[in-house]
Amino acid sequence: MKKYLCIFLMIAFLSNLPSNSISAQAAPEVTINVHPGVELFTIIQWMAGQYREPNRSIYSKKVKAYFTPYANHAAVQKLKAIAEKQHLYSDFPELGWCFSDFPNIKIYEPTDLHWYERYGKENVIEYMKLAKQFAEDSKFDDFYKENESMYASWAGKLKGDLQAEGLVEKLNNFYKYNAGAKWYICIDPLNSWGAHAIMTKNLNPAFSDVIAYNTGFFDENSTDTLMPNFELGNLSYLVWHEGSHIFIESLLLQYSKEIATLDYLLNKEDAGMKNNNIHSWQHCLDENMVRGIVIALYWQYKTPKQVRKQIASEIVGDFIYAEDIGNFIFEKYIKRKNHKDFKAFFPEILKFLRKKYPVKPL
Repeated sequence: MKKYLCIFLMIAFLSNLPSNSISAQAAPEVTINVHPGVELFTIIQWMAGQYREPNRSIYSKKVKAYFTPYANHAAVQKLKAIAEKQHLYSDFPELGWCFSDFPNIKIYEPTDLHWYERYGKENVIEYMKLAKQFAEDSKFDDFYKENESMYASWAGKLKGDLQAEGLVEKLNNFYKYNAGAKWYICIDPLNSWGAHAIMTKNLNPAFSDVIAYNTGFFDENSTDTLMPNFELGNLSYLVWHEGSHIFIESLLLQYSKEIATLDYLLNKEDAGMKNNNIHSWQHCLDENMVRGIVIALYWQYKTPKQVRKQIASEIVGDFIYAEDIGNFIFEKYIKRKNHKDFKAFFPEILKFLRKKYPVKPL
């Protein structure tokens, strides 16, 4: 999911919480850094002219100076060839999660991947192999190690801010069950376009228990003399929204038949659905559900003004069920505390939607 938000951080890894000890006192361990695989693929895509121009900074200037001599590398040329036939998306560097064991890179080749459908499996795999060669030829690991102290300096403040906010603990306390996930929040200093989740389990089973967020440096008025600046901003939305996708994934599957009977509620002709490439009711409900959960958490932890602004944003975006879902969750689940966990409460939301909307709303 892509959100153009002004949020932001770097890679963070949060240890799994035992299922019987999810509490506000459980503070996950956080390690922050820049993901080498994502950074490698971002650099190649930038060198190929197929990535939105990064905001100016000391770091982006340094990257360009170091890697421009490799602008005609086979990996760059392969990417240009792919781009001649299909538009290359800014989140394509998520392929970096198929790489592990830097600097002695191991490549995992997924059996199935949505990028295969868009660009062709043989093309994607060939590109990954060439990207590994790019890393070796350009001595990417040397560049990465040279900048590790810079990455660490970015991480320090954000780590403290994230822990002070307690955003992950609040999300865990909401669901009251273990999603079986580790958290990996990635800073992407060349990313000027938006924060988004990465479905790591689709890219590499070694990271199937990882919830990954990618976020960038969004100061459009920056200069070549400034360091990238990463602030929390509206990070609560990012963590609660994208994290909720992971928590409710199994519930959407478990209740898929019941959900399908509500498919008459799909507002596929609305601009917001088209802009977000939402073509199915399952996808539509998934997005309305997580946005509703965020609204409920806003009711619990933020000001009424912030709640109203968030609701207004969802209405403008044509997520027309998010407000009702959020208010229902807050009143019937958060305030009443009559359910063991969100799993036990989830069917009540489907019943509510059927009762609230016996026919498709105008």
